[in-house]
Amino acid sequence: MCLHGGDQRRLGFILVLQHRKHVFIDRVLRHQVIQDQPKTTKSRRVLPLNAAAIAALEDLKTTPGYKPRGFIIHTDDGSAMEPRNFEATLGLMCKAAGIRQVGVHALRHTYATRLFEKGVDIKIISELLGHSSTEITYRIYVHVIESLKASAVEGLDLY
Repeated sequence: MCLHGGDQRRLGFILVLQHRKHVFIDRVLRHQVIQDQPKTTKSRRVLPLNAAAIAALEDLKTTPGYKPRGFIIHTDDGSAMEPRNFEATLGLMCKAAGIRQVGVHALRHTYATRLFEKGVDIKIISELLGHSSTEITYRIYVHVIESLKASAVEGLDLY
């Protein structure tokens, strides 16, 4: 499972799944599978999972031949998957699920956008994304915030 994506050279992967309802982001994988510390201290974090994500991880455990290791999605020998191979695997997963193929970065962006649409505070979203400040989150998602503001004001027409 990949929750953080930047460019094609840097993908952050979950290395440890220790609790049933949380994942721990501890390191990132860089091009050619070099494990390294995340860019900032805020990138190292614990993410709560919703019920659907927990169910998906439980289902993964029942997949024939799946052996849980440090990475949730890994190579046959349990090592980290090279970022380009992960992107290809993600494409196969999208196809199997009957959804349009998207990249890791699109999944991350959709996650953040849905949180904004649900009215989650920007500070919480920033922490979940591992941004070092809310300013970064605001700068990246200003178009989403502006759209939500416009929708909020349109609701006043009903009164």
